[in-house]
Amino acid sequence: MFKFMLRANMALAVLAVASSALAADYQQAPMLDDAVSSGTLPAVADRLPADPLVITPVETVGSYGGTWRSGLLKSGDAAYFMRTVAYDGLLRWNLAWDQAIPNVAASATADAEGKTYTFKLRAGMKWSDGTPFTAADVTWVINDLVYDAGFVGSKPDTIFPPANKAQAAVVDDLTFTVTFEKPHGMFLQQLAGVEGNFLVTFPLAYCGKFHPAHNADIDATLKELNMASWGEAMLAKCGQMYGTERWANAEKPSTFAWVFEKAYVGGEAEVTMVRNPYYFKVDTAGNQLPYIDRLSMSVNETPDEIVLKAVAGEIDLQNRHIASLANRSTFAESRESGRYELLPALETLSASTMLSLNTESSNPALKAVFANKKFREALSIGIDRDRINDVVFFGQAQPHQIAPRAADPFYDETMATQFTEFDVDAANALLDEIGLGQRDANNIRLLSDGTPLTFQVNVVDGMFPDWIDTLGLVIEDWKAIGVDARINVIERTLFVSRWVASEYDAFVWSGDGGIGSLFRPEFYVPVSTQASSFGMPYARWFADPNGEGAIEPPAEIKQQFELYRTLLQTSDPATQADLYKQILAINRDLFPVIGVTTAPDTYFVKQTNFRNVPANMPNAWPYPTPGPAAVEQFYIEQN
Repeated sequence: MFKFMLRANMALAVLAVASSALAADYQQAPMLDDAVSSGTLPAVADRLPADPLVITPVETVGSYGGTWRSGLLKSGDAAYFMRTVAYDGLLRWNLAWDQAIPNVAASATADAEGKTYTFKLRAGMKWSDGTPFTAADVTWVINDLVYDAGFVGSKPDTIFPPANKAQAAVVDDLTFTVTFEKPHGMFLQQLAGVEGNFLVTFPLAYCGKFHPAHNADIDATLKELNMASWGEAMLAKCGQMYGTERWANAEKPSTFAWVFEKAYVGGEAEVTMVRNPYYFKVDTAGNQLPYIDRLSMSVNETPDEIVLKAVAGEIDLQNRHIASLANRSTFAESRESGRYELLPALETLSASTMLSLNTESSNPALKAVFANKKFREALSIGIDRDRINDVVFFGQAQPHQIAPRAADPFYDETMATQFTEFDVDAANALLDEIGLGQRDANNIRLLSDGTPLTFQVNVVDGMFPDWIDTLGLVIEDWKAIGVDARINVIERTLFVSRWVASEYDAFVWSGDGGIGSLFRPEFYVPVSTQASSFGMPYARWFADPNGEGAIEPPAEIKQQFELYRTLLQTSDPATQADLYKQILAINRDLFPVIGVTTAPDTYFVKQTNFRNVPANMPNAWPYPTPGPAAVEQFYIEQN
């Protein structure tokens, strides 16, 4: 089903099933009947656009009702929403992950150069409060948020590269254009990715109140809110690309299938959402989606709490935080009593655990060794990956660096396997060679300033159990070659802030971009100021050489940047592929980060009556599982 041959589609047309082919009358969820009968809600035909998006169910036309139960981890689990309800931007990936298709936009076309893109919206589409969704709701996000320095939150910088600015223009209420200074051949595919929803989450009528260009009385508004700047107000009331602010305001209108009843704010034990009566999609029988009435997400302190809920039959569909190998046997034992099944999903990570060293550390002695490729080689061959595979992954993984996997069109065997053979003698020899031959009384090597080679490795508290297990064994291996690394477990929000600010010695994360690598370039070249696997100061330099925190990178990374800029400016898939191969070859030779082992294929815990969920979905961030399966067509079969 999943081809992974991701390709450009420069002219996206309306989906094949047209609204005129539907039943004469649209149907709505019974929970809305009273509101329509009383006149407080318009009839379903008046709530839908003239050309609603028709979704073909994965298995069968579903039935209305029920609550989808799942679990969030602590207060920083914003990615859950981006993978589920918020994967609903202008475009989206099709189920096979090989084509960007219309979604909120009815169509999108590009000019011959790939500089100007024209989008057509759906006539009569509305926000969740019933106000029209128009071209102005999108264009202001690009012109007044993405490119305004006063907006203090994170932005979709992979979609809108700082070095290739865009201008959005309203043609009419249903048509707008986006014109880049230079060609942007990856624009449509990137809009279909996880960051694409940013453009449809700032309703102008509501969020415009917090921007001086759209509110002549902005000072009075800020005074009322007791806030110092419009950027602070926008962040608090409407959110940013990443972070939890976007999910913390139940008042803000939405285009998503469900809207908040109880928002994701600190201290809540549960987050709840209810169907959006103005949602713009229907099934092939004319039933307005979504099928499911409500979402209930418990807020948990540890993954084990979510596991216990799943075992007890209190989770309807989830893999996030709980789908580990260690938990598989626990789930298998209780399938019958918990009334669930384990639905297989394809893991797309290059490595379950990625080890990243700060080559621009504020500690000069550590910076010198971290920036030395031979040091990274020594650390890599000093890891006993076979032991980690046996102990952590029960023999189901294999050694693998941060590199495209064999199922990806950019697979390079050398890149994937280099420096993975365990060799303590060779590791010691490399460390001696680069001037780390002296050791202290504890057998720890000494840095150039005479201090022990000791550093902290940041890891997120409770996020993935195999990270801690893997890292514990890695640290044992490194101790044997005279390197003293220490685990520093911290909360996710703090972890990310230190990552972005480059305030760390080393950190652990998943090695993304194993499959679908073209859409996770930041794991191979530091082009994202939000999530590059290494060299965050270089990413800031890429965005703005004079920007805060920017550091000029080595020549090889500058070469990667030029190749990447050229790649973005071409729409020819063959040329894009050739350029990306060159970027990957430079990464292979630099060896900036260390991978440990692949992650075995994963799974979802799914209640047996939770339907229309496809098996073997790729578990990926650029294909934000389960979003591309169209969560609005999931339904709960009534027994």
